[in-house]
Amino acid sequence: KKKKTCCGDSISRLPDEVLGQILSLLPTKIAASTSVLSKRWRHLLPLVHNLDFDDSMYFSPGKQTLESAYRFLDFVDKTLVSLGDSPIKKFSLTLSRPLDKRRYNRQ
Repeated sequence: KKKKTCCGDSISRLPDEVLGQILSLLPTKIAASTSVLSKRWRHLLPLVHNLDFDDSMYFSPGKQTLESAYRFLDFVDKTLVSLGDSPIKKFSLTLSRPLDKRRYNRQ
């Protein structure tokens, strides 16, 4: 028999702004993955004001290929687009290989 809790899921009762602050403390990969938790969590990423992208969280050491590096950068791009006009207080991008500047220096 399951034991009932008196308060249920207390984190889901927090206001969206507070959840956004909590998610801002996590690496962006983890914060973005919370969107699958429930319908309510799908639209919280724009409330994350600190973005920390680190490709070492995506790949095993020595397992990164050029293709996987581009998939990581695609994730960064899509995340930034999904934020729209949301303010960013802190942005960090850590790459284990040099960035191909041609990808971003388009005229």
